[in-house]
Amino acid sequence: MIPNHPSFRTSSRTAILAAAGLMIAACGGEEDTSSAAAATDGSRPVAETRAGAAKPAAADPNALPAPKCPAKTDKGLPGPDILGLKLGMSKDMALNIVRCHLGADAFIDPQRNWIHGLKSHQLELGPQAFMVQQGETSACNFRTFNDMQKCGPGNRVWAHVSEKITLATPGVPGRETLVGVWRTQNFKPDEMPAVESLVSALTQKYGAPQFRDKRENRRGDLSRLRWITDVNGQPVTDPNPLLRRCGFNIDGRMNSLSWSEGCGLNLAVEIMHSPDNPALAKELSIGMLHQDNLFQYGNDLQAELNEIEEKRRAEELERAKKSGSDIAL
Repeated sequence: MIPNHPSFRTSSRTAILAAAGLMIAACGGEEDTSSAAAATDGSRPVAETRAGAAKPAAADPNALPAPKCPAKTDKGLPGPDILGLKLGMSKDMALNIVRCHLGADAFIDPQRNWIHGLKSHQLELGPQAFMVQQGETSACNFRTFNDMQKCGPGNRVWAHVSEKITLATPGVPGRETLVGVWRTQNFKPDEMPAVESLVSALTQKYGAPQFRDKRENRRGDLSRLRWITDVNGQPVTDPNPLLRRCGFNIDGRMNSLSWSEGCGLNLAVEIMHSPDNPALAKELSIGMLHQDNLFQYGNDLQAELNEIEEKRRAEELERAKKSGSDIAL
């Protein structure tokens, strides 16, 4: 069972936030993130972490300092994790964990906006989310229109995206907080794990899911698993209508998410089966967030931004009054 996540305050409302990318989060302690990988079978992990083996800073396309590996996570935060990523940790800690896992040369795409409709007034906010991906790339070729269309993130041609992680970290400068994680792994034909091995590893890590089904879509069979709790941290099961209302989309092409009243900490997993052998997985996606707490976090952030703006205006007015006292009319 997924424990309640008290690191955010709760409320009961519905909100819509703009998001980018797709990926996931889970548990951890003061430890190397490599210990967070769950095994898909007797010998192979769901994702092979590379903490402590970051590529040289000279190969870093993001002009960032080298990550501090092995990465550490926040030992005091409750709740599940993914790769050591926990809701409520700082942006810097979360980004460092991801860079240690994917390598210092992984491409990072900062997202300026994430919460839809957030008004920062005159305060310059930093990136509110980060999409980080790793894979096989080559230089873009702009000789023809078709060549231009192949050019992707980082001005590279991505022959294969092995893994992509998105961190939602909204907040005022210096206090950005991890509120959602999305992760997708794409397996090559000779690296595909068994679907049931993935399900077993996920169940071992997070407990039995409250919801599981299998459906067909244009890309083949899709297995879905959901770990769903209410605002009190209790697992939601039938006939509770929250069982289906608290699901959320983890498609990386989405541009919005809807938070529903009464929904607590939720994990969503989608496993895309291989069309050539449905018993094997070609893609694994997982996402984690606390819906009700996230809504309150957005409200609190907007209130803080409003307070900062009111203070700025009051100080500006006070300066104007002092300087205006000597003006001859």
